[in-house]
Amino acid sequence: MDVDLIVMASHTKRKFVDYVLGPNAEHVVHHAKVSVMIVR
Repeated sequence: MDVDLIVMASHTKRKFVDYVLGPNAEHVVHHAKVSVMIVR
């Protein structure tokens, strides 16, 4: 897809990084080639 922004929800609480982002959101943030907005 040709997108400019990815918007994701985050609500899980595991280890510290997961607590801040969530495991799926963390993966997307580190691998996306466009901006990512995380909504809690």
